[in-house]
Amino acid sequence: MRELSPFDIHPPHLDWAMMSERGEFRLESLADGRPRLTGNTWYSLEMFPYAYWSVWTDAIIHSIHNRVLEHIKAEAEKK
Repeated sequence: MRELSPFDIHPPHLDWAMMSERGEFRLESLADGRPRLTGNTWYSLEMFPYAYWSVWTDAIIHSIHNRVLEHIKAEAEKK
């Protein structure tokens, strides 16, 4: 990833501060026969203060999951 900036900076989150460890999307059958698709991502966060940065990193991961799930929904509902 490359930061968009006119300055020569290299923020830590591009290398080691937030590392995705594992991810999955799981398809389950509900009791009424409908499907449920869920997404999970496991990541490590090494930026202080953790409580502050985890709000942002969780929101980023959540946004990525929503985008993928919406795309899958749109493809599945095409006629």
